[in-house]
Amino acid sequence: MSMSSDTVLRINSLAGEEVLHLNADEFDQVSELHGNAVQGLKQCIRDRLGHSIFQQQLTYQNQRLQDEQSLGDLVLPAELTLVLLPRLRGRADELRDVISGFAYGGFGPLHWLREPAHNGPRDQQMLHKILRELQDPDELGSDGMLAAVIAASSGRTEVINMLIAAAADVNGADRRGRTALAAASTSNHEDTARVLLHASADVNAGVAGFNAGRYGPHFVATSLWLVVDGAATANQQRLPSFQVREAITRPCGILRLLAEAGADPNWAPCSSERWRFVLPGTTPLHRAAESGAEELAQCLVEVRADPLMVDHWSRSPLLVAAENGHARVVACLISAGANLEQVDGWQRTPLWTAASRGFVNTVSTLLLARADVHAADNQGRTPIWTGSASGSAETVRALLHAHANLEAVDSWGATPLSAAAEFGRVKMVSALLLARAEVDRADNLGRTPLWLAAARDHVGVLFALLLAGADKEKASNSGTTPLLAAVEYAKGLRTAYALMSCGADICKTDHQGRTAWQIACSRDNPDDFQKVFDDTHQVLGPAHGCGISDVDHMTWVSDHGDGYGNYLDYNYGVYDVYDPEDDLADLHDYIG
Repeated sequence: MSMSSDTVLRINSLAGEEVLHLNADEFDQVSELHGNAVQGLKQCIRDRLGHSIFQQQLTYQNQRLQDEQSLGDLVLPAELTLVLLPRLRGRADELRDVISGFAYGGFGPLHWLREPAHNGPRDQQMLHKILRELQDPDELGSDGMLAAVIAASSGRTEVINMLIAAAADVNGADRRGRTALAAASTSNHEDTARVLLHASADVNAGVAGFNAGRYGPHFVATSLWLVVDGAATANQQRLPSFQVREAITRPCGILRLLAEAGADPNWAPCSSERWRFVLPGTTPLHRAAESGAEELAQCLVEVRADPLMVDHWSRSPLLVAAENGHARVVACLISAGANLEQVDGWQRTPLWTAASRGFVNTVSTLLLARADVHAADNQGRTPIWTGSASGSAETVRALLHAHANLEAVDSWGATPLSAAAEFGRVKMVSALLLARAEVDRADNLGRTPLWLAAARDHVGVLFALLLAGADKEKASNSGTTPLLAAVEYAKGLRTAYALMSCGADICKTDHQGRTAWQIACSRDNPDDFQKVFDDTHQVLGPAHGCGISDVDHMTWVSDHGDGYGNYLDYNYGVYDVYDPEDDLADLHDYIG
């Protein structure tokens, strides 16, 4: 078959079919890029056809061409014949040892964290010899390791180049599912990753990570996700080693490289995948937000990670950062355009979540960004409500300073003061009372904050409310007074004793006609309540009219003149004096 007029070099298969042809400009380009030798022409064939340079055998006029032979020996136009030699298998362990054994004395745990050793000429010659003898570079060793993955994990760029020249599959995976690009990326070897990407490594291929034991046997992610996960994990663990932190916690260069190559910065596992410790829908930005890695989050934003993406629970990265108290990451995401009012599956905003955890710096950051202080969740609970129930006094003060509604009620009609009283938050109760919260406002069941504190046995909260003028006789819808609630529901005796010491009417009954003593008799420990009733210093007319035993044997405790006096605390021992001031050490910082 004759060549076209512009073809100067034609390469045929052994069967005589044309597999490649070069015009004059292309032939000159081969000489410029790869050198004016047969070795360069083989490199061109590898780039265009994917054949290993070690498998290629070129003949010209029935003479075999040597790699070092000059292309100038060819009389153009010329025809060459290409013969592909078969690959051999069986020396994968030897190839692995040449790549890893000389560097580290074996392939051991955390080898990819160590400083890579550079192969000497002898080592490179051994590697070249094995490849020239047509060993298949994609054969797995007896331990399941792949030559390209070993070289990439240790940053051996020169070895990667030799394996690529041998037509190694740059997207091949070892027995654990790791690819060379994932190994280079997670080890922060930017130059090695660049070489692999230039050789058409798939930047969005799903590969197994190095934490399969942590995430489960079906752990598959993209290289970019694995890079972020490694950096986030290192940031959470606060590893002390400078080398480790430099290698893992500063991945911005490799992230930009992967993003420029087309990596998806918003990739996340789907709901059908079963991973341990990873929620479906967790994007790289979610992982950065969770770990509090500000630099990592900023880098992801720069490579166009979407701050509005949500995970399986409809949480945005901003909400995840707020949930973990990472104020700097919150500020970074806000400046990147995150939605301050984006809610999760329970209608909770980032401000609500931060307030519930008591993260005052995060709450302040969100308030400065004009987050809605009145936004409620699906149960009607506002940020100040949840902050009063489970947050911190500083958080409550910050929300009050932002004009949060003190009397906002949830779906049960409970106010923030009721929530703080029910959960025993003395400081929150004091802060709310100072802000003039309504002390006797009842919920839908008629329960006041004092009633809730008595029922939950929170004696410190109870005294704070009494100091603020709470009505100790206000009953719930069922007719239960705070004293009756304390006797019936409280685990201990402190609130019941405190209410009686403060003059609560012990003869009042609920809608079932039960007195406090009758309710106490239905408890498991009526004898302890008997002692409480006996030791109270109220004189209530005919004692037996309220079901109380004779009080002639009372043990009196001296009055300190504060209107309440000391009393016996049977929760800690019959004869131990309990002073309410012990639970109110900081109360007078808030209430005069």
